[in-house]
Parts: sequence; structure tokens; C-alpha cells
Amino acid sequence: MTKYVLTGCRTSAWRNARGKGIEVYEILANNHWQYLHTVMPEFDNPSWLTFDHKRQQLYVIYGDGENVTQYRFNRKDGKLTCLQSVSTGPRHPNKELQLERKNNSVCAELSPDQQSLLIANHEAGNIAKLDFDSNDKLQIPQYFIKILGKSSPDYHDKSLSRPHQMVFDCTQNYMFVPNQGRKAGNGIDMIQVYRIDGQEYSLVCSVEMIEGCWPRHICVHPSNRFIYCVNELGCTVTVFAFNQQTGHLTQLQELRTLPDEITQKYDVSEINLHHNGKYLYVSNRVHNSISLFYVLANGQLKFEQYFDCQGKTPRFTTLSPDNLYFYSANEDSDNIVEFRINEDNGYLEPTGIILQNASPTCILFI
Repeated sequence: MTKYVLTGCRTSAWRNARGKGIEVYEILANNHWQYLHTVMPEFDNPSWLTFDHKRQQLYVIYGDGENVTQYRFNRKDGKLTCLQSVSTGPRHPNKELQLERKNNSVCAELSPDQQSLLIANHEAGNIAKLDFDSNDKLQIPQYFIKILGKSSPDYHDKSLSRPHQMVFDCTQNYMFVPNQGRKAGNGIDMIQVYRIDGQEYSLVCSVEMIEGCWPRHICVHPSNRFIYCVNELGCTVTVFAFNQQTGHLTQLQELRTLPDEITQKYDVSEINLHHNGKYLYVSNRVHNSISLFYVLANGQLKFEQYFDCQGKTPRFTTLSPDNLYFYSANEDSDNIVEFRINEDNGYLEPTGIILQNASPTCILFI
């Protein structure tokens, strides 16, 4: 069966972006990406892509946007057919928020029961749940998980915290949500855990983080005993023990993503865990590097090395489905760089393949 990879990007002038749309590539036998075509987006910034479990439907959300587009994907030629676009929900009423960002949807994932699409509306302070009708078409969201901020006379019910991602545990009985406080909206930097019961999501744990650290993305250890959260402005990664019975988190460790002797100001973006559970990678923007940590038997981390991302601003990183290759989508240098993963030590070895791709923000393998 033909293998494909799709890339998302930013396109808007407000983001100083250079991307054109969703790019589709065929993966050839030598692992070379053969460019096929570009799909012009329905809205600016098609920055996050996700597929249904059958790999027949593609869902696209838009940075600084308030819509999701549903496409049919043709496995024979890689072509996309637009089916519809629907709203991700109303904007938040807080007047301190930037109007240009709208809902700023940042992550979309299929629910464990495959009956709905969950979307993190970063600027609206909620996770929208869009159900599918009998024809598998998305409906306008009717259910929202609201992420509140600190209560105060000035903000009251208009306070909000900003969800940046949804990640499920290995049993798919729980959902982890890293939330960023940020100043506008009187938010809280925290990680929330929701228990999933069919279509219901019940909050069972909330762990407040250091104010201003901005928890961004999470990955789950294959043992399901530990989770790892990368903190955008804290420039740290936090390790938690996960209780699968209660859903509670216990912090075990927090450490910088780069050695202390590096005093340059930077921020972090992405976190990936090799399927062997031994190698963890974190991307450092501004410093333009990828950090490698070794995962110890107790789940804690040991910093090992960092590698040049061979570009500027590694916003998104991912591993190939077989975990043999690592890819860095460097947003501000307009390229995607391929590395071979050394199976013995997890080191990233450049293959020499550098793909020109404008303002890349997402890589999705089919």
C-alpha cells in the first residue's frame, strides 16, 4: 500500500508566514519524500492535521482560526476532497484577548470511541467536542470542557486558562491536558487529568505548575506509569508518576532542557518519546536544537546530549512510524530535516535530506 506524509503550515501575513497550504508527499522505497501536490487551505494557517482511525478522513484546524475542515483522502493518488468546514465554537468574551487569534485552535484528536473530534481552542479556553452524524460528518460542537482561570472580582467567569493539547493514556481511559496561564484572562499554568466514560469527561486531577512556565505538550511512557510535560517558557521538562487507578499525578522530577552553562534565552516547543521508552527528545526554539534524555528505570530523566536542528525554530518534531527516523520541522528556516536515530544510543544522525517546506508546523504520516 502506498505510504504518504502530509505537512501543515502557517500562511498568514499576521504570522509573517510563507506557507501555501497542505503539502502531500509519497514516501518511496528509499524513504525519499516525493512531492505530489499542495492543497490550498479553506482558511489561513492549516497548522494541525489529524486522521480518523481508518485513514480515510482528514481533519484540519487553523492557527488563529475558529473552524475545522473535513477532507476525504484518496489512498490511491493522495488527493484530498473538501467535504465541509464547521465552527469550533464561539469566541471567549474576555476583552483582553487578541482579536486576531480568534479561537486559535491548536490541537485536534479523535475521541477513544471514535464518535467525536476533540479540539483544543487555546484562545477560547476550552476543549470543544464535535460529534459525527450518521454519515460521519462533523456537527457543530454542543459540548465544551471549559478551562477556567483564577477567580477575582475583575475577571469572575471571564477568566480562562489555555489548553494546548489533549493526550490519552495507553488504556484510553484518561485524557491529559496541559494548560497555559498567560496574563490575559488571569489563567493558571496546570496539567489536568480527565477520566473518560463514553462521551463524558470528568476532571479527576489538577496539578498547578510554576506560574509562567506554560505547560505545552505531553507524552506518555509505554508502561503507562509516567508522563512527561515540556514547559514552553520554563524551558523545562517535568516528570510525573501516573496512578492508573485514580488518574492522579505525582511530580517526580523537573529539569532544564539544556545544560546550565547555556544562558541564552530560548523556549521549548515539542516533546517525543521513542517507542522503546528509553529515548526522549525535546525541541528548543531560538537555541535551535533537539535535546536527548535517557529514561531511567524509575521513569526519571538523565540529560545526555543536544543536537543542531539544522534550521531555525524547530516548532514541530516527530518520529517516523517505524521509529527509525526523526524529523524537525523548522518553521523560520522553511525546511524539514531528517535524522537517523542511532538505535544503540538514541543519537540523531543527519541523513543529509533537507526538504524545503515553507513555515512548517505539522507532519502527519499515513
